[in-house]
Amino acid sequence: MAKSIQRLNYHTGLFLEEDEFILEQYYHLMMRRRLNYALFTPGVLYGLELDYTGGVLTVTPGLAIDEFADPDYGKIGREIVLLGSSSAVDLSAFSDGNEVWITIKYKDEATNIKAPTNEESRITETYEIEPHGTLQEEGADKILLGSIVKGTDSHAEPVQKAVLRLGGAPSPAPTISNFSPLIGDVGTTVIITGTNFTGATEVSFGGVAATSFSEDSPTQITATVPAGAVTGKIGVTTPAGFGESVADFTVSAPVEAPTIDSFDPTSGGPGTEVIISGDNFTGAMEVSFGEVAAATFTVDSDTVITAEVPVGAVTGKIRVTGPGGVFGESAADFTVVPAPVFLTGIDGTPGTQIDPHGGVQGTDVFIFGRNFSVDMPTLPTVELIKAGAVVHEFNVGSVTQHTSPGGISYEVIEAKVQAVTSEEVGKIRVTTSGGSAETDETFGLTII
Repeated sequence: MAKSIQRLNYHTGLFLEEDEFILEQYYHLMMRRRLNYALFTPGVLYGLELDYTGGVLTVTPGLAIDEFADPDYGKIGREIVLLGSSSAVDLSAFSDGNEVWITIKYKDEATNIKAPTNEESRITETYEIEPHGTLQEEGADKILLGSIVKGTDSHAEPVQKAVLRLGGAPSPAPTISNFSPLIGDVGTTVIITGTNFTGATEVSFGGVAATSFSEDSPTQITATVPAGAVTGKIGVTTPAGFGESVADFTVSAPVEAPTIDSFDPTSGGPGTEVIISGDNFTGAMEVSFGEVAAATFTVDSDTVITAEVPVGAVTGKIRVTGPGGVFGESAADFTVVPAPVFLTGIDGTPGTQIDPHGGVQGTDVFIFGRNFSVDMPTLPTVELIKAGAVVHEFNVGSVTQHTSPGGISYEVIEAKVQAVTSEEVGKIRVTTSGGSAETDETFGLTII
């Protein structure tokens, strides 16, 4: 059964108890809040702007009304009041460049403990400001103030504003605060942000209506640049009116996507230089191998790019991405050859990288590791390195496959010391098309 509304009936001789005072206070409080709900939709009445200066975000003084379902009195509107600017909002969880969405909600807490009962004698009405890493929709008990980009100073009015509920009161017209990207050709997807997008009936680019758009939320629309669009304002039409952007959206000429005809070599490890041949390479923004971006590449001409296979690349298509995000991929895969590695005692593998650790002309040397046979039947190169220079080249006889007692596959290079002209101590380097690797252990050459 619904709770009835009561108020105190004062008369001479009435003895007032605690419950009467609570009833009187609650009557005025709830009637005011019921009126708030009847008059306004949830939102900001004035102030509560986002002030982000010098890396410190505060909310300016102001007033908002929320919407809350009271179990006894139904829907009410509580006041969210800032008499002064808020304390700094904690943005430590976000990185520079992140867009951070800010909401505010009503909060109350009991304070001012009094003797002799040691109970709180005040209810302090306050607020809670929360930052979010994802787009927030306008809410009932959580009011959306807007967003800032961490690291970029800004001052913005609140996004969610209260609107009169009175019959016949006009809804606010849409407003556009931003759009991205700022430039694009026909077919480009554009994200439009602003306010009051509910019920949008048209989105236009330079006065030309988009044939495809979606209303993601009251504050965001995703639209596609239509055929025939010209450089000009972006407009949004709703039943409440029309709003347009301050800046122009620039309609660019279509960008030809890169095409890849061939590449050489067709395989290699990190650091391998690859010549890519094709067309429309001018302005290339990225070259990737198996979806891993190359750290180094050069656009030699509109038809040739020289790129270096990046660390972490995997076998897959080569892709060249041009301006505007258009791209082309190779028909064939580029095969990423793994670089040599040395094993030492893992699951029963030999406990050394080389054996022996020194010798004279004719000494057989065994080297233990993986990825030695990637170029078979071509054998890897084995050299002795001292201070970065090659001081001896071994004669490689074979590469054989083995399995340790622990089930680990590994390979063994059998190499022979050639004529020794000087006694040297250095590290052994193994080189394949996948790259080079040097042992941690040293090997010494001795003259007989």
